[in-house]
Amino acid sequence: MHDLSDANDVGPHKPAETPLQKFIEHRLKTLGITATAAERKAGLAKGFIGDIRRGTKKHVRSSNIRELALALDCSPQDLIDLDEGPTQPEPSSSSHARGDGLNRPEFVGGHLV
Repeated sequence: MHDLSDANDVGPHKPAETPLQKFIEHRLKTLGITATAAERKAGLAKGFIGDIRRGTKKHVRSSNIRELALALDCSPQDLIDLDEGPTQPEPSSSSHARGDGLNRPEFVGGHLV
């Protein structure tokens, strides 16, 4: 019988990690702090970082990028630079997906849009 599994398959219970999830894991380990401690440091809601790590939080508003950067002791640009792949949508000159007319970065599904 042939093995038809994908080498990138991480199992049915754990989705593939996004660049943001990997970065958060790396920074927490490097800093030697817990997600809860990082949240407290930056004034983020309890569970905010944990939700991103588990994949239950799919959207990170631009207003939270600065706080997340503070929590992870990095720059907001470090977070924005995580997703510079060719699949990043081109900015719209007329409106943003949220419809507010502002072209602010936002993480959707762990990827910057």
